Amino acid sequence: MLIRGSERLRFVASVILTIAGLVILDESIPHPGPFAQAPLLIDTILLGVVAVLTCVCWPRTAVANIQNQSRFHTLSTALIAVAGAILLAYTAHRLLPVMFAGRINVYQGDMLVVIDAAVDRFLHGKNPYTLYYVPWEVPLPYGPWLWMPYVLPHVMAVDPRVLTLVAFLTVVATIVWSSAVSIRLGDPMSSVALLVLATVLALHTRIGQFYGIGHTLVYWPLLFAFCCVLRTDRATAVALMTGCLVPARTTMVSCIPIVLMHLYYQGQLTARRVLLMTAAAVLPFLPFALIDWRSFKYDVFGSYVAVVKQFVWRSTDWAHQTLGVTGVLLRHGWDTYAEAAQSVILLFVYALAWRAIRRGARPEPWLALALLTFSMTALWPLIYLYFDVFVFLASALAAHALVSPSQRSMRLVGFLAGCATVAVASVIAVATINPGAAYIVDVGTPSASGLTGAGFGRDVAVIEGGRTFVWIEGDVARVRLPRAGWLGTTIHIVIKPFAPAGAPRQRVRALLNDHTLGVADLESNWSDVGFDAPRHVWFYGFNLLELRFDHAVSPAQFGYSGDTRLLSAAVDTISVGR
Repeated sequence: MLIRGSERLRFVASVILTIAGLVILDESIPHPGPFAQAPLLIDTILLGVVAVLTCVCWPRTAVANIQNQSRFHTLSTALIAVAGAILLAYTAHRLLPVMFAGRINVYQGDMLVVIDAAVDRFLHGKNPYTLYYVPWEVPLPYGPWLWMPYVLPHVMAVDPRVLTLVAFLTVVATIVWSSAVSIRLGDPMSSVALLVLATVLALHTRIGQFYGIGHTLVYWPLLFAFCCVLRTDRATAVALMTGCLVPARTTMVSCIPIVLMHLYYQGQLTARRVLLMTAAAVLPFLPFALIDWRSFKYDVFGSYVAVVKQFVWRSTDWAHQTLGVTGVLLRHGWDTYAEAAQSVILLFVYALAWRAIRRGARPEPWLALALLTFSMTALWPLIYLYFDVFVFLASALAAHALVSPSQRSMRLVGFLAGCATVAVASVIAVATINPGAAYIVDVGTPSASGLTGAGFGRDVAVIEGGRTFVWIEGDVARVRLPRAGWLGTTIHIVIKPFAPAGAPRQRVRALLNDHTLGVADLESNWSDVGFDAPRHVWFYGFNLLELRFDHAVSPAQFGYSGDTRLLSAAVDTISVGR
């Protein structure tokens, strides 16, 4: 019982430390007194301390469960499941508006834009490793397992951020699931800790900010899968999964020495497994390297170093104002020592890991420490590099609670598939409610002001005969139509042209996402004009409706008033699917 209790305390302590790391990354806690002058340095030190303490506290054996199937445990399991469903739905509700509000803002981050362009080239039989203009020149520096998943949303005409949200929620769901399993097996302390961890991760402010442009979220379920395999200590599967992580995220190469140490001290390191790990890491890159070695080499290796050292370091302070060792070196003008610092610190971490694993320590926290060290000493340690570290720790803790060394492989697949299904259901359910696939935009009301764009001026509402409408200024108007659906439908527009006596007859051309829907002659009074929008022109996410008119004239030209605005038509409502 003493050993069991000790291991349980170690597990809970590891969860608390992971939560602490996420809170530090959130930058939501003010730094008191003298610490306020150097927040980046203080947070860097705190993250290092958290990672080291996690290595010390991590449980070495499985947490023994009481296996007491009382009514209390059954009820608690159900309550945690309900709480988890609410958490997933709330997170989707909080993040989805970012996607439906507009296309990816390349000026905030070009990663998803470049990936989408690369996927398009790949699907057209071209080499994705080339230079893109977004509008600046940028290569594709990512491995195949990071950008290839985006083929799915591309061919389905879905915003890629649907996929990243599903991936993120899948990881959150695995932690909630581990919490439910812990309480069912009679371990309420671990269960509560895991539920808090899931909540902190799901509501993380910086991850929420990153979501709008973020690309790395898509491989996070692979981290959980790797942790599950590592938990079972199946050496061949561990070697294969370790290799697969490198084409998903090249920073994971820092974890390979730790895995090799673990396999060695397990007596399971063989030439065949090393070869398998190497093949899994290298072969996904090989076809693209053979097609055009020079482009591939520059995109994956040369471009990052060149851009960071020649532009980011010299012309901006972006890398200076970051967490980690590199930021400290740059702030003191010691940039020439950056690569040497990375090598020295990583070697020190590997030496500590060798000693600990030789004494029976689990590899998971040391993998996280190696990844954190690599991130802190990267040429440009962006904040999202650190997300991977603590998502990995959270996944490892969930796997520790869920998976036993004797777990069958198909059951592990079932774990991940079940969590992914719940994540997909949460996203679809929330999106179906808001914005949905059918709705009415009542132009001139406050609720419509966020959807009307160019041509509607300041959305000055006019009330006439029970109608609230807005006059379109100029001959082009744009309306944002967020939609959670792919099926074709009809767009109905209640519209009236500005048609003073002597003015030519007005016509309107409707385009959705640059696809022409049709042209309509407008009656002199209010009319309901319908445009069929087939399935292939819709995008699951943000859509843009453009109305182009033949002409626009001002009331002053015809002596109606002193209004000099050029008016084309008035719009009352725009209905999608109704």
